[in-house]
Amino acid sequence: MCLDVLGALSKALDTSIRPSHEVEALLSRYNAMCSLIGLSPLSFDLYEVKKRLDMHLEKASFIGKHLENAETLGDHLETRGDALDVAIYLENLRSGHNIGNILRTAEAMQIGSVYLSPKMCSKEHPSVKKAAMGAEQWVSVIENAHLEDLPRPLIAIELTQNAESIEAFSFPKGPFSIAFGNEVCGLSQKALDAADAVVQIPLYGKKASLNVSNAFAIVAHKIREQASRSYNRADQNAAHLG
Repeated sequence: MCLDVLGALSKALDTSIRPSHEVEALLSRYNAMCSLIGLSPLSFDLYEVKKRLDMHLEKASFIGKHLENAETLGDHLETRGDALDVAIYLENLRSGHNIGNILRTAEAMQIGSVYLSPKMCSKEHPSVKKAAMGAEQWVSVIENAHLEDLPRPLIAIELTQNAESIEAFSFPKGPFSIAFGNEVCGLSQKALDAADAVVQIPLYGKKASLNVSNAFAIVAHKIREQASRSYNRADQNAAHLG
């Protein structure tokens, strides 16, 4: 719209010795648009009009290129893979942003449903929705969930002395659950006792833990990676369940 008006205004100024009613109407219309989009108004100056026209053309070119790559840069209209039958159990997470980030990753990786333990933020909480960026609409979320509600086997993601490395662990092919705990305390002892396996992400720095949403992203990618290829002999020799 701005381009159309400015183009007509530039052409009219080129052919007019003094401002005509057409020029005045076009300028008034453009300046009204400027007030809506936060741009300074223009005067009857052909140089300034052409300069502003160049600015709009440059922005239009950028937007056009962005739209051409929308399939790559933006959300997809359809999912690109079958959803995996995984229950993602989140126990006592305090941060709505972490919950939202996990929902976003779960949707992006198409790895299942999210189970929230009692007294956690719902998916409608503003901080959850802000971090999820719309993913909360597409991920099944079960609130007030308990360990007994989860499909088995249950795999706890936790740093414990006897936990197996995720690098050597083969996730089940059928329905299963993964559990992540509180940002400070980790999973409860009840959850660890209920788990069929405990898996850890090896760390190599001074920090002894990861943000829970970052840990989930690593695990989600590993699950999707394993599900997307045929298990080779190395997989068969690795620790596995079911």
